[in-house]
Amino acid sequence: MDFRLTDAMRRQGVADAGAISLAIDGTDVSAQAKVGGTLDFPQSRAMVTYRPQTPLTDGQRRAVVSFPQGSGRVTYAWTFVVADIPCP
Repeated sequence: MDFRLTDAMRRQGVADAGAISLAIDGTDVSAQAKVGGTLDFPQSRAMVTYRPQTPLTDGQRRAVVSFPQGSGRVTYAWTFVVADIPCP
């Protein structure tokens, strides 16, 4: 996920990974997620990536990301499907 950084999401001009939370199927995976930012200073955009330590099981999954915005937090959620599709 890629998004524009606000002052509340930066620490000393760079993306604050601790301000951003990510959950998959209700399990907080923020500690395993990586937050990277642009090369400008202060950073203007950031991207959150997550690669599970073990493959997710087949089926529908729900992701939720949350970060500070203004005086509160903004949350985005989406679903995706994991499927074992054999290659020909």
